[in-house]
Amino acid sequence: MADRARREPRGRRDPARRLTRAPATQQTVDEEAQRIVESAEREVIDLLERERPGSEALARALLRHETLDQPDAYRVAGTPSGVDAERSGNGTLRAAAPARDAA
Repeated sequence: MADRARREPRGRRDPARRLTRAPATQQTVDEEAQRIVESAEREVIDLLERERPGSEALARALLRHETLDQPDAYRVAGTPSGVDAERSGNGTLRAAAPARDAA
């Protein structure tokens, strides 16, 4: 009975507890994890660089107009409105209120 009370509940593992693996296996796991992270980083950087002109155009338009209807926001950003726009309805995109100094 005492042994049963000390067992961890199913699905709950101490995240600090490492599995014991052979060094070669651990190296393979580490290399694959590194490859995945580096690939994801490249994809995100490429996406941000590709979409930056549209994001900056959208930011400038919001600073000028404070609000944009959804079709105008897509037009300014140079993004096709397509199915994703239809699913989200006729929303209005608003600029964030300017930050105020606490002092």
